[in-house]
Amino acid sequence: MPRKCSVCKTMSIPNDEKVCGYCEDKAPLDVKPGEVHMMQQTILVSNTKHERHTLPLDSLKRKNYPIHRGCIRYFPAALAGVANISHLGNEKHNPGSIELYHDRQKSMDHTDCILRHLIDLDELLNKYDINNLNEKETKSILVEVNSIAWRALAYSQKIHEKLGYPTAPGAKNENNQK
Repeated sequence: MPRKCSVCKTMSIPNDEKVCGYCEDKAPLDVKPGEVHMMQQTILVSNTKHERHTLPLDSLKRKNYPIHRGCIRYFPAALAGVANISHLGNEKHNPGSIELYHDRQKSMDHTDCILRHLIDLDELLNKYDINNLNEKETKSILVEVNSIAWRALAYSQKIHEKLGYPTAPGAKNENNQK
C-alpha cells in the first residue's frame, strides 16, 4: 500500500521508498519544518499543496538565477522591445490608464498570436530588403518580432502560474484585481 513521502508528506510513494522522486536527494539536512527543497525550487508545504516562489528562498540556489547577467545583459534590445509592446498594448487595451498592467481578459490566445506574428514577420522579411530598410519598415519588423517575444513570455508566465508559481504583480484578471 502506498505511503506519503517522509519529506514533503504529500506525494504517495511505494512501501520500499522513503521519499518521493521530487524530494529524493533534493532536501538538504537543514530543512526547516514545513519547508522542502524540490526541483531546484524552494517549496513551502501547507495542507498537501505546494506553494512555489518565483525565486528559490535558499541563498545559494538563488545564484542559479542570474537575471541581470543571464537575461538582461543577453537580450537588452529584445527586452526593451518587449517593454515597448507592453506600453503599446496598454494604450490599446486600457486607453487613458496611467497604470501599466497586463489585463489578461483582453487577449488570451498566446500560442495562436505567436504563430500569426511569426507569419507576419516572415512576410515582412520576404517583402523588404533587410539591408536597406526605411524607418517605417524597420518599425513594422520590430513590432512583429517584439510581439512574438511578448507573447512567448506571457505564455511562459501563464504556464508557470498553472504549475503553482505566484501570479505576476503586473497582471490584472478576475482573480487578481488591481
